[in-house]
This record gives sequence, structure tokens and C-alpha cells, in this order.
Amino acid sequence: MRRVALVVLLVACSDKKSDTPAAQPPPAAKQPAPVTEHKKIQPKAPESADLGTCEVKVSGGVTAEWHGVGGTSSTAISYWFTPGDDNDKMMFGGKKGMIVNCVGHDGKLSFIGGEKVSKEELPFGPKKYTIEKGKRSFMVMATVGKDSMMGATGTLDIKELDSKHVTGSFDLDGKLLKGGDVKLTGTFDFKCPGYTACGK
Repeated sequence: MRRVALVVLLVACSDKKSDTPAAQPPPAAKQPAPVTEHKKIQPKAPESADLGTCEVKVSGGVTAEWHGVGGTSSTAISYWFTPGDDNDKMMFGGKKGMIVNCVGHDGKLSFIGGEKVSKEELPFGPKKYTIEKGKRSFMVMATVGKDSMMGATGTLDIKELDSKHVTGSFDLDGKLLKGGDVKLTGTFDFKCPGYTACGK
């Protein structure tokens, strides 16, 4: 009788063991999220004459002259950026645009084209632009010494524009807030300063 009870007990214990769930493998470790690489402006060199030069001459109510050098603060053109990179979005919002600055000891002249400008209005190549009231292609900002110029009219002549450089000349008339009527003339020749599409 004892032998029968022992057999029953052993069988019962064997059945209980079979009900125990098999050990589960440890959960797989979570893979880190991929890091998004942002393309940034990579200047070829600090602002220097190696990246180009510009000059501005002022005549009329005030006489002045200054020279500037090339670099990322002197020029940026949408064609010099890889489409969709962070700087292209930041500066031009996917539109075609151009910024040319000639900054010197005695003044600053800026040509800014970009807001709602189409490829036809700003081609990747030479074009002569008329600066006048109501024209949206370019905005002109200038200071001579500490005096600001208003109501600039005239021309901006882009003679060469490719993936390596931009050259041009300008002839502007305007009025200084304190110095009266003036004329600004000059030239610029700037190299693409290491943006993502320079030379491509």
C-alpha cells in the first residue's frame, strides 16, 4: 500500500513540474535612436582677401570710400547650399536668394534678395537688376559712417555667378538722412566660402 502511495506522489510531482513555464530569454536591449546629422556652414577660411574683395565709392553730399573682404559674412547665395540643408532653410526658406555685403571701416552696403524670389528672377548666372521702388528682387541697405541711406535706386550688375564665385558692379543713387543726396558705385568679387555646394 505504501508503494502505491509513493508512486502516486511521484507521478503528481512529475505533473506539477511539467506545468512550470519555460524560462523566457531576456528582452532585447533598445537600440539608440539614430543621430540626425545637420549640415552646417563650413567656412573655407576666416574673413580674408583670399576669399575676395569689394570696394565702394561715395560721392555727392558726402565723399567716402571703403574696401571689404570675402567670407561667410560677405556673401551667401542659395545655389551655394545643398538643397534642404539647415542653412538653406534658415537663410532662404527654400526660395532662391542672394546676400552680398561690402563692409569696411567707413561704411556698409548690403544687397539682399530672397523673399518670394523665383528662379527666373534670380538665375544661376549673369543678370543686370534694376533697383527701384516697387521692385521686389533686391533690397538695398547702406550706411556711410553712422548715416543711413534711404530710397536707393539704380542697378546691380551680376557679371558672373557659378558654384565657385560671384562678381559684379553697382551704381546707386540715394539720400542720406543727414548728408543729403549721394551716389554709390563699386565692384565685388567674392569666392564661395566653403558652403555645402561650393564647386559642385
